Amino acid sequence: MTWRDRITVAALPAGALAFCAFYPPEGGPRLMFCPFRVLTGLVCPLCGMTRAMASLGHGQWQKAIAYHPLSPLVMAGVVAWLGWSLLRPERPLDPARVPRRAWIGIGLTLLGLNTLRWWGTIGSPPA
Repeated sequence: MTWRDRITVAALPAGALAFCAFYPPEGGPRLMFCPFRVLTGLVCPLCGMTRAMASLGHGQWQKAIAYHPLSPLVMAGVVAWLGWSLLRPERPLDPARVPRRAWIGIGLTLLGLNTLRWWGTIGSPPA
C-alpha cells in the first residue's frame, strides 16, 4: 500500500483531531443545532460533544467532562482509529464489522447517561 493510500485512510480521524485542536470550545461559531433539544428542550445523548472534544484538544479536561462525560472515551477512540489507520491501512476500520452487541452496548450506555442527565444527577452541558 502506498503512502497516498495511507494518508487517504487516515484523513478522517486526522481531520477530527485537527478540528479538536483548532476549534475554540467557547465563543466559537455554532456549527449546528440539535433538533431534539429544539423540539423537546431536553439534551440529546450527544449534546455538548463538539465543545467537549474541542476542550480536550486544548487540554481542558475538566471543561470537556462538564460538556460531556464520555468525551475522553470518544477522544481515545479517535486517537486509536488514527493509529490503526496509519499502522494497518490495508485493513481500515469498518463499522459493519463491529459486533451488534457492541453497538447495543454503546446505545444503552448513551441512553443511561442521558437519563441521568435528564434527572439532574449528572449536569447538562452549559449553554
